Amino acid sequence: MEAALTAVVATALYYLGVAFFKVSAAQMDRLRGTKPVHLLVAMLTSRLWWTGFLLGLSGFVLQFVALSMLPLSVAQPIFVSTLVVCLAIAFGYFGERLTPREWSALGLFAFATLLVALSVVPVERSDTATPPLWLLLAVTLPSILIAVMMFSAGDWKPAGRHARKLTGVAYGLSSGVLIGTMELSVKGMSNVWNAHHSLPPFLTNPYLYTFCVAAVVGLGQLQIALQRCRMAIVLTVCTVVAKTQLLVTATLLYGEAWPDSTVYGALRLTGFLLGLTALAFFPRYETPDHQIDPLSQPHHYATRHPF
Repeated sequence: MEAALTAVVATALYYLGVAFFKVSAAQMDRLRGTKPVHLLVAMLTSRLWWTGFLLGLSGFVLQFVALSMLPLSVAQPIFVSTLVVCLAIAFGYFGERLTPREWSALGLFAFATLLVALSVVPVERSDTATPPLWLLLAVTLPSILIAVMMFSAGDWKPAGRHARKLTGVAYGLSSGVLIGTMELSVKGMSNVWNAHHSLPPFLTNPYLYTFCVAAVVGLGQLQIALQRCRMAIVLTVCTVVAKTQLLVTATLLYGEAWPDSTVYGALRLTGFLLGLTALAFFPRYETPDHQIDPLSQPHHYATRHPF
C-alpha cells in the first residue's frame, strides 16, 4: 500500500509541475524548436517554470522510490491512473474541453490501461537486472535522436495563413518518447539500487547521463507544446507513448516479467494494441473552436498565480 501511494503522489506531483509550466508558457514570447538558446533562456528566467521544475523533479524522485519497491507491470497502471489529476487541472483551471472523438480516444486508452492492470501476475517481483552499456545506448540514443528531429520539424515546415494547427498529438508523441526514456533511466537506477544498495559514481552513471539528456530536450519540447496546444491532449498522448515505451523497453533491457499465462499475456498485448489504437484515433488537427493562439489571445490564467 505504501509503494502504491508513493507511485500516485509521484505522478500527481509531475502533473502539478506541468501545470506551472503551462502558466509560465503563456507569459513567454513565442517559443520555437529551431531557437534552442532563446527557449532555454525563457525557461531558466521564469520563476513559475522553476516552481514546476522542482515539483516535477520531486515526482521523479518519488517515482524512483516506487519503482524500487514495485515491479514495473504493477507500477505502470498506477502511474497512468493518475492522469485524472492532469484532466482535473486542465478542465477545472485552464477551462479546456475535449471533442466527442477525443473523449472516445481517452475512454479507449482508459480501457487499455485497465487490461494492462488486469494482466499483472500476483507473484511478479521487481527485477535487479542491469543491461550492458551498448544495449542501453542502442535503445535510448535512437529514441532521443528521433525526438530531437520531431522537436524541430514543425518549425521547419512553412505554414500558410490558413493552415490548420496541429493538435497536441504530434507534440505529445515526441515529448512522450523523451519522458519514456527518462523513466527508463529511473527504472535502471532503481534496479542498480536494489542489486547493490548504492548507485554508480556520478561521472560513470550511464542512467544519469541518459536521464539528463532526455530531460533537457524533453522539457524544451514540452514547454513548446504547452504554449501551442491543450494540456489535456498533450499529456494524454505523452502518457500513452511514455508508458508504452517504458514497459516494452524495460522488458528488453531489465528482464521485466512478461506473464507466462496465455490469458494474462493476451490481456497485456490487447492493452498495448488498444493504447496504440487510442493514440491513432486522436484527431491530428484542431477544430475551429480550439484554434486559439495563446500569444495573440492570452488566457485568463496568464497573468496570475496558478493555484
